[in-house]
Amino acid sequence: MELSELQTDGDNKRKGRQLRWTYGMDECMIETFLEQARLGHKGNKGFEDQAYKAVIKALAERLDTEVCKYHINHRLKSFRTEYRMFTILREQNGFVWDSTKNKVIAQDSTWNDYIKAYPKFKSYRGRACKWNFDSLGIILGKDHVSECSSTDCPDSSDSQPDLDSNEKGRQVRWSQEMDKCMIATFVGQARLGLKGEKGFKDKAYAAVCKSLVDELGVDVCKTHIDNRLRTFRTEYHMFHTLREHSDFCWDPAKNKITAPDSIWNDYLKEHPEFKSYRGRQCKWDYESLGIIVGNNQPAVSYGSSCLNASESYPEEDDKGKGKQLRWTREMDQCMIETIIKHARLSNKGNKGFKDHAYEAVRKALSDQLYVDVCRKHIDNRLKSFRTEYHMFRTLREQSGFEWDSSENTVTASDNTWNDFIKAHPKFKHYRGSACKWDYDSLGIIVGNDSIGQSVAMCGPNAAVVDMASGPTEDVEFSNELPLIDANVSHYDTDDEEERMSQDIKRTLSPCTPYLAQKRARTADVVREVMDVVNEKIGSIAKVADGLSFAKELYTEVMKVEGFSPDFLDRAFEILKRDGHGAEIFLVRTEPYRKRMLKELYDKYGDNGTSGLGGHGENGSAV
Repeated sequence: MELSELQTDGDNKRKGRQLRWTYGMDECMIETFLEQARLGHKGNKGFEDQAYKAVIKALAERLDTEVCKYHINHRLKSFRTEYRMFTILREQNGFVWDSTKNKVIAQDSTWNDYIKAYPKFKSYRGRACKWNFDSLGIILGKDHVSECSSTDCPDSSDSQPDLDSNEKGRQVRWSQEMDKCMIATFVGQARLGLKGEKGFKDKAYAAVCKSLVDELGVDVCKTHIDNRLRTFRTEYHMFHTLREHSDFCWDPAKNKITAPDSIWNDYLKEHPEFKSYRGRQCKWDYESLGIIVGNNQPAVSYGSSCLNASESYPEEDDKGKGKQLRWTREMDQCMIETIIKHARLSNKGNKGFKDHAYEAVRKALSDQLYVDVCRKHIDNRLKSFRTEYHMFRTLREQSGFEWDSSENTVTASDNTWNDFIKAHPKFKHYRGSACKWDYDSLGIIVGNDSIGQSVAMCGPNAAVVDMASGPTEDVEFSNELPLIDANVSHYDTDDEEERMSQDIKRTLSPCTPYLAQKRARTADVVREVMDVVNEKIGSIAKVADGLSFAKELYTEVMKVEGFSPDFLDRAFEILKRDGHGAEIFLVRTEPYRKRMLKELYDKYGDNGTSGLGGHGENGSAV
C-alpha cells in the first residue's frame, strides 16, 4: 500500500494504540500542517485529506515513521487540549502571556485564587506550553495564515470583506516579528505622506497587510491592525505622559523612563496605574510609536520634481512644523555632524551659523533619513543643544566637580552634589546623568569652542589655517546661577592669533614643495602642523579665559549695593587672588554675595589693604 493512501478504520485503531510520538515527530507534523495551512488546505471543519497525506509522507521521508490518519487525529486531540487550556488562561484578568517563554505568568495570589476555583489548571502553573502556542492557534484555532502565496493572489486589502474582519480581529495573536513588520511599514508609509490628521489612509493599511503576507505569510485585516494600533497608542501615551513630567528622565539607549526611587514612590502614590511602567522598557521603539500614533510625522521624501528646501517652506508654515517634529537620535547625529563640518568651513559667525549651514543640515536630513525640516526646526533643536551645553558647562566650572570625558558626564561626591542642589535645585536632573549629546561637539556648535579648518595647500609655500569663531548668543541664566565664564573676547587675542598664523606658515614653508613630490610624508607634516596649532590654541584659551573670568568677576562685584566703590574694587582684588573665593562668589545669589563682602569688610576694613599684602595668588600665605 502507498504511504499516500490512508489506512482503513480498523488499521487506524490498531496503530493508534501502539504509536508513541516523539518531539521530532511533533515538530515535523506541526511544520507540515503550517505549510498546508499556507497552501489553503484548511477549511472551516479542519484540514483536508491532502494535508493529512502531506503529514504522513513527511514523517515517512524525514523520520522513517509510518502513521495513519487516526494517529494524526489522536495527536491533534492532545494539541487541542493544550491549546484550549492555555487560551482560557490567557483570557483571564491578571494573567499575562509571555511570548518569549511561551507561557502564562501571573502573581502568586492570582494563581492561588484561580486554582482554588479551577483546580484542573494546577499543572499549568509556571510551565511553558508543550508546543508553540501560535502554531497551535493556526492548526487548531481560528487563527489563519495566508491562503495564497502565488503572484496572482488578490491584495490583502481586497481579500478581507468587512463581514470577516470582526471574526479575525478577535482571534489573531501578534508576534514580535509581526509587530516589527507592521511598525516598519507604517513608518515608511508616514514618510510617503499617507498619514493624515485622523490617522493612516487605506493605502497604508493595504501596505501593512501585504507586508505581513509577503514577509511572514500572515493574513490580517484592517480590524486586526486597528486593534494593534490601540495597544501601541496606550503604550505610547503612558510613556509620553511620564516623559513630560519634569521629575522623570528619558533614556533613549534603554528605551525607558528613569528617575530616583523617591520620585517614583511619590508619583505612584498619586498615579498607581503607572506602577507597571516603573523600571521597564517601552515594549516597542518609542520614537517609532511617536510617528505612528503620536504627533511626530516624518515628511514626504523628496522626489526629482520637488522644490529646493529653501523654496518649499513658507514662513507661516514653520510654526506648525516646529510644534510637530520629534527629533530622533539619528536625526541629532546627522545634524551635529553636518553643522560641525560647516563650522570647519567657516560658515559660523559671531551671531551663529550662516544660511549655507542651515541648508546643508536640511539637505543631509532629507538625503540620509528622508526627513523634511525647516529652519525653525533647526533653531529649536539648537536651543535644546544650548541649554544642555550651558547646564553642563556651569557644573564643570564649579569647585568639587570633575568632568568624566569617557562617560560624558560630571562627577562629584555626594556631599558636594547635595550642597549644590540645595542651592540650585534646577540641576537636580543632571546628577548622575550623562550629557544627552557629545559635550565637545556641543561646545563647537553652541559654545565658544573653536575648531581649525583643514589645512589647504594654496601654493608651493603657503598654507592657511582658519579658526572658526563661536556664536556669542548664550542661554540666559538668572542671577541665582550666572555662568562663571563669559564669552571669549577676540579683541584681546588678535595679536596672539597673528603670531600663531606666522608661526604656522614658517613651519609649513620648508615642507610644502616636498609634499608635492612625496605624498608618503603627508601624515607627518599634518601632525607637525596640528601640534603647533594645538599649542597656540592652548595659549590663547588660557589668556582669554583668565581675562574674561576677571572681567565677569569685576562686573558682578561692582554690582553689589551697600558698599563704597573703593571697597568693592579692593574686594575684587582679594577675591581674584583667592581663586576659590571668586568661584564661590559668582555661584552664590545676591544675599550670600553680600554676606561674603560683609565678612571681608569686617576683616579688612573699608580700604581692604590689609588683605592684599599677606596672600598670594591662590590665597596662600606669602
